[in-house]
Amino acid sequence: MGELMNQASLRTRAQEEQDIVVAALKQLTNQERVILGLHFYEGLDVEEIAQILNQPAGKVETWLKQILSKIRLVKPDEDPYGNIVNQIFG
Repeated sequence: MGELMNQASLRTRAQEEQDIVVAALKQLTNQERVILGLHFYEGLDVEEIAQILNQPAGKVETWLKQILSKIRLVKPDEDPYGNIVNQIFG
């Protein structure tokens, strides 16, 4: 019985963490989500993203910093797990 409750608690926490990340990503424009996805999920560096977007690398680097700053604004009281957004996108 205790193990089932623990599994349910872990699922609840995982869902809450997912909700926090989704809320942070909803703050972004489509272009910002694409840039973030290319960098974190596809593993591309700034130069590679710049080539794909046909933009100077300096501009892409600035965009990436701005995007990360934007999503880090999730209020700590809305994130009871120590700002999960910062843990993921650090």
